[in-house]
Amino acid sequence: MFSPYHHFENCIRLRRCIKRLFDSSYVPPEINDRFCNYHDALEHKLKSAEYNLQNLEILFQNTTITEISSNQSEFAFKTNLFIDGFFYNGGSALDILAREILACFSISPTGHVYYNNAYSEIHGRYPSDPLLVRLSDPPWKNEFSNYRNAATHEVLLSTSMTIDIQYSASNQSQRIRSSLPDDPRVIPSDRTFIRNPDALDYCKTTFKRLLRHINTIYGDIATRASANGRLPLP
Repeated sequence: MFSPYHHFENCIRLRRCIKRLFDSSYVPPEINDRFCNYHDALEHKLKSAEYNLQNLEILFQNTTITEISSNQSEFAFKTNLFIDGFFYNGGSALDILAREILACFSISPTGHVYYNNAYSEIHGRYPSDPLLVRLSDPPWKNEFSNYRNAATHEVLLSTSMTIDIQYSASNQSQRIRSSLPDDPRVIPSDRTFIRNPDALDYCKTTFKRLLRHINTIYGDIATRASANGRLPLP
């Protein structure tokens, strides 16, 4: 589904598992409806994140130095547009994932639901549930969330750009890079750009991590639902 980033095979597996159990009356209609609604929304967010990632790559590959020089503001706008789109949709996918998971436990929290709510709601009811290990924040999430929240609510992320030019006997090649700030909440004039000097590489790596994380959780839920022969969990 998201090749070459990830096959995301457990997504199809979980969908088929829930449909099979629902058709056999082992999944209540309200759980099935909630799961399907959230799942469609999550897939849309992941595809939107991928769309922005691909467009960022196309922008960097196809824009010439002359085009950048003649209209820097337009290039900066498009760069931030696609970076913002990637982080916004990727973060939304994680928040929707929490709703999917809680639906599979038949937990209906009140108020806004974010990724961490899945852990707190399940831990409050089933403190030894094995899925809690998966729902702990992966090591990359804090940095990702900081970028996402800053871009969504506060500041532009892309304020630094470099162009690498390589010459050979037969041709000239270029590589455009936009750096991500070490602390996105620092004003642009005081920013440093050491950890993530290439926004495109960071977003590609993060998208793979995002897909791998969600796919693993889908696999765990599908395995348990199949073994139990029903939903809700546990």
